[in-house]
Amino acid sequence: MSRKTLSVLILFIIAPIVFAENEFAFRLMPQFTGAAGSSYFSNGFGAAAAFDWRFLSLPRNTGLGLNAALGFGTLSVAEDSGYSGFSMFEGGIGPFGSWRINDRFSLRANINAGLYHYQLEDNNNTRLFVGGALSGSFHLSPWLSLFAEGGYTYYAFSDVNPINALKLGLGISLNLGEILRPVSRVQGERIAQYRVFPVSFAWYERNSFATVRITNNEPNAITQVNVSFLLERYMNEGTVFAELPRLEPGQTVELPVTALFNESMLDLTANVLTNARISLDYRSLGAKKQNAFTLEMPVFHRNAMNWDDDRRAASFVSPRDPAAMYFARYVESAVRDLLRDGVPRNVQYAAALFETINLYGINYLIDPASLFVEKSGNVAIVDRLNYPYETLYYRGGDCSDLAILFCSLLEVLGIEGAFITIPGHLYAAFDIGDSQWGAGNDNIIAHNGKRWMPVEITLTGDNFNRAWQVGAREWRTSESELFAMHENWKTYQSVSISGSGDLLPDMPESGEIVKRFVESINRIR
Repeated sequence: MSRKTLSVLILFIIAPIVFAENEFAFRLMPQFTGAAGSSYFSNGFGAAAAFDWRFLSLPRNTGLGLNAALGFGTLSVAEDSGYSGFSMFEGGIGPFGSWRINDRFSLRANINAGLYHYQLEDNNNTRLFVGGALSGSFHLSPWLSLFAEGGYTYYAFSDVNPINALKLGLGISLNLGEILRPVSRVQGERIAQYRVFPVSFAWYERNSFATVRITNNEPNAITQVNVSFLLERYMNEGTVFAELPRLEPGQTVELPVTALFNESMLDLTANVLTNARISLDYRSLGAKKQNAFTLEMPVFHRNAMNWDDDRRAASFVSPRDPAAMYFARYVESAVRDLLRDGVPRNVQYAAALFETINLYGINYLIDPASLFVEKSGNVAIVDRLNYPYETLYYRGGDCSDLAILFCSLLEVLGIEGAFITIPGHLYAAFDIGDSQWGAGNDNIIAHNGKRWMPVEITLTGDNFNRAWQVGAREWRTSESELFAMHENWKTYQSVSISGSGDLLPDMPESGEIVKRFVESINRIR
């Protein structure tokens, strides 16, 4: 055999020992010993202690190991021999094989050989012995088992009078590793990771942002399995996202990860890479165990969103935004006493808000045929959306920013808004609040039991009536969808940013607002 071949063979033999999970156990049992086929010796009693090292795990819950044992025993001697008794101490070593049948029961077979020292009155000597045994164990817990063992041992006492001993014993086995340093054999790993957008922090309580695989490598089934997720700072406490009554040995499950994040997510103004913790709590043969692993999780900034679902943008619409509240209430107070009969309240306030937005100097900054088209058609691209206070502060935005602002202002005044989407574009609509006004008018949209007025909010240099006409034409001539805000919020909760009240808008003169409002109402047909 070549040196290279020998090296490979040695590596093949020792690799499982080095890299496998080692298991150490201490066994202790009293024994009954019977001397078979001997007229000189008869029955006796003793005790044995053994140290087991299982170094190799094999398929079907089997394994191999080494056993070292020490024992003491006595045998009765025939009355006519002239001796009062026979005692011996023994020590041996040998291999064993084990088989875990189910959660509670296992079988084991071992052989051993060694030396024993006997004392027969004044005679004593040290000789060889060899034997084997079979045992069955009942596992009370991961660290404590009861076992019964039966075996045969040949003692080389003399050439003419060897001792053939049959041994029976009952004892306990202590798994030293489980006592000194309990180890969880339930493993977890991430197999999928999705984007996390702070604006949708409440949505993740019922919708997954990752998938993990859990595998039970314990030798027995585990029960009461709770799997939880914790991202410190952004959660008040860990969220249990999976509860499994039982997981069989070797069984694997894939679990969607959900979590109850808090509003601290909305403090993120830049993308961050966080380390979350997945915890596994379970019972193994009644004993509590725990394991955990880290989940590296990228979290986007609070303005980030993709367009896998257009309704997501509803989270940016906020009637609690301080700047939007200030703007809308200011406009309301300016025109409240000028509202006319015959035109729905909602229509008049919407017109006043639209005209004041123009007076305020909000500009549509991006052409509908460019950036939004690209991003709305590709869910892999992350878009940046403004909150209402930001659009007011910047005095501009793209179509989604302006629609978010307009709907927020409407909601402040108790008027339900909506998003209308057509290919490559998003604009706004609102509930008229009147089932009869404008009956038969093609520029009013009937949808889900309500009547909506579309407003092309990007026409910042035009008047409200013109924005209505254009919005209606886009609805009729395009493949359009309308998403009512209150329905959107059932899935994507509205949020507001702390500190946004520090940027209240510098409003136009109320006289100018009134002038524009009157002109706008006069145009409505």
